[in-house]
Amino acid sequence: MWIGGLYDLGSQVSILKFGGSSLNSEAKLECVADAIFREREEGYRVVVVASAFRGVTDLLYRWVLKPESLDMDKFYSIHGGCLKWLTQEYLSSFESELTRKLEHLARDRTSPWLIDDILAMGETFSSNILYRFIMDKGLESSLKGFYDPDFPTRGGGEFGNARIDLDATAEACREILKRDLSRGECLVIPGMGCISSYDGRIRVRRGASDYVATSLSYGLRARRLWILSDVHGIKAADSSIIPDAETIPELTVGELLDAGALGAKNTNTTFFLPLTRYCPPETYFAKFDEREGPKTRITERREEGNERAARLVAGREILLYTFTGYDIEDTVLNLEGELSKTFDFIRGGGFKRERYFAFFDVDQKPRIDDVIASKAGDLEVSSSRMGLVGLVGEGMRTAKKVIERMGRALGDINILYALDISRISVGAIVEREYLKPAIQRLYLDFID
Repeated sequence: MWIGGLYDLGSQVSILKFGGSSLNSEAKLECVADAIFREREEGYRVVVVASAFRGVTDLLYRWVLKPESLDMDKFYSIHGGCLKWLTQEYLSSFESELTRKLEHLARDRTSPWLIDDILAMGETFSSNILYRFIMDKGLESSLKGFYDPDFPTRGGGEFGNARIDLDATAEACREILKRDLSRGECLVIPGMGCISSYDGRIRVRRGASDYVATSLSYGLRARRLWILSDVHGIKAADSSIIPDAETIPELTVGELLDAGALGAKNTNTTFFLPLTRYCPPETYFAKFDEREGPKTRITERREEGNERAARLVAGREILLYTFTGYDIEDTVLNLEGELSKTFDFIRGGGFKRERYFAFFDVDQKPRIDDVIASKAGDLEVSSSRMGLVGLVGEGMRTAKKVIERMGRALGDINILYALDISRISVGAIVEREYLKPAIQRLYLDFID
């Protein structure tokens, strides 16, 4: 098959995404190198998406809020023995650049692009460590920096809320196919966001390495995609609440996305949305050092059968904003359009004069408050922290009265709102203190 005059190498591409807790020691880097070698032995051309080491983005964010608190010893201590793979020249240059950007930010707090630049430096640093490490192992590699002219993930969105443009990313990927992958090099790419097609600046999004990996899968039409972390795939429930919850062997893309909306561990609706456009035939969630162990495979669809209605139960803390007033719908629709530029949420209806928004990122409350205050008009607005709990499963397409059964399972736990989220998931908003027992009760009734 030809793409733009080039042979389609996608059937030979394997994308490996490593979370920050999968990279932060020499022993873990050895596991990364071993995974790359194994994929190459099977004939694959490999792209590695690297997260920042665990704790680095939080540290950078604290410095963004208080630039004068910069302490490079803390930054270096997180990276520990892995620093030896970087030259002193690189370390000095990196420190000078970070210091300069923070000093600029201290003088001018009205530069949101500068904040994204700084937050992206964690992935830049970890990618350089990984690149130098695997080169030392004899793996010919190419490192893509954010400001390389052919950096592959392109898009836009608000600063701090990167939105990757899949078609623009696919176009950029053709250059990778043409040059680096065709030479057999392993590509190392920092997984923090994209380069804006509008102004050429970095757009970041916290935890976006999964987003980068799925977008590259689309752009390269990869055969394989590994989402690798420190846990075995996706569990049927949060293991901190249900310790014996098993790894789910298989989920459809739809189940994965709805699980993300409900807060299931290792999932995110936005980050895995590119899989609706293209899901590699071999897509797995697995433990980075035990890829042959329990794992979850993601498929486009699953044959209908006599399966149970729900495959997993999940829950999360949310910010619930309730709006009441006359002529509410037009105002709420306008507000929804403005909020959707930056925030992830569920919108629902209550009584005739009541609507609500359930926001997923509770740390965004000050920003949410600002937007709502500017757009809510005469509506009466109240907000509180609540819990969102729900069930996901393709079997719900044919199951009957699942919401009624959910209500019976929750028993004396008060349901503020019942949510018919999609054809394959249902949920309920409950008081925050009842979130954990709600998950336990639904698991016992539907999953166990």
